[in-house]
Amino acid sequence: QLRGLSDLEFNLPLGICVLGDGVTIAVCDSENHKVKIIRADDGTFVRSIGTGIPGNRNCDFHGPCGITTLTDGSTMAVT
Repeated sequence: QLRGLSDLEFNLPLGICVLGDGVTIAVCDSENHKVKIIRADDGTFVRSIGTGIPGNRNCDFHGPCGITTLTDGSTMAVT
């Protein structure tokens, strides 16, 4: 069953981190193979990263589950 296909819905959200601005969050939408970026102050969807198809090319994820920002506050590392 497909779940969490709209911008602000998730299918097994796992990792979450706050970006450098202190307002924007990144959430690993594991079963949709994406990272979704959302403004925490008003719930606005900003963008998603990933095609939604499991893979190993740039910007493809296969069940992302962990995320953090690097010291610059805007670069993300996803596992």
